[in-house]
Amino acid sequence: PDGDHVDLVELDIDKFLQAICNGNEYSVPQTGEDGTTENIEILRQVPDREGHTELLVNVDFQGKVPQESHNLPNSAYFDGTGHYIINPGGPLFDRIEGTIVRLGVSGANITDTETEAVGAIGRTCTNTGALNTIRLNNITITATPPTDANLLCDVGALVGNSAGDIEYVRLGGNISVTVNTENATTPLGRIYVGGLIGQLSGYLYDVARFNEENPGTITVTNNCSNEIGERYTGGLIGLSTGDIGSCTMKATVDASQARGVLVYTGGLVGMARGSEATSEEEFNGIYDSTFDGTVRVGRAYSAEENVVEGHAYAGGLVGYAYQVKGMERNQVFGA
Repeated sequence: PDGDHVDLVELDIDKFLQAICNGNEYSVPQTGEDGTTENIEILRQVPDREGHTELLVNVDFQGKVPQESHNLPNSAYFDGTGHYIINPGGPLFDRIEGTIVRLGVSGANITDTETEAVGAIGRTCTNTGALNTIRLNNITITATPPTDANLLCDVGALVGNSAGDIEYVRLGGNISVTVNTENATTPLGRIYVGGLIGQLSGYLYDVARFNEENPGTITVTNNCSNEIGERYTGGLIGLSTGDIGSCTMKATVDASQARGVLVYTGGLVGMARGSEATSEEEFNGIYDSTFDGTVRVGRAYSAEENVVEGHAYAGGLVGYAYQVKGMERNQVFGA
């Protein structure tokens, strides 16, 4: 991310992102020291591959937030070719239905209020979406959930909610994901907070630090002190109904200020949940993964005059597991 890049002083964020969604090329004029102007190619449209674009340089969003909604369609294939999008001030895409590969995001500092889903690359990755070979470097996400007891809130450094396939993610620098509430007396719904993904129903494989010698920190904080609703907090995933394999996470998971009827806090996953309907062909579990760090859990309160009994559970691997198909060959370290 420290290499040559094009500032977005000359780049229109929304036109750039829409060109990716449409599978079009994109270039900007640049005036040289001799006064001549030439077009700098930012996105290349791959010949004979409809919807396929390649990023040719690092681009700097300079903290700016897209003003329009951008949904990456199923037909789109965005290849970052190892380049970075630097300093985005908001999620790049609202919905990811297509494929993103070999892309880095660095220096994201995103503050999202009244959000239902937020992450540096996207809010939601659907079941047709795929992310492969992704790098996140120095990411800060701060979110405020919607003040509606009927709504969900999914928050992660990568994406808020994923039903797609995500493989080979590398984390660098300091990663911070925090969810706060301004009014502790307002009823909230279900809050899913993860270091990478808030809520996972798809597939996640091979997550690790980029540089183990200088790893930086990963901090996941749930400060939702409202006594109504549910809080799920994990170093990797808040709530997982999907499949997780070969993920290594060293993090501080702090839900000590969280309150709710159900408060589940885990080193990797706040809650892992399956169902009786899970077939032999379906995968649902946590395999060959490692957590090293600290886990702090908050308090649970009974609701509706003790009709619903409150629970606060914590674990080094998972806060609470329910009908999960399998958890095998995992390791937990830390305090």
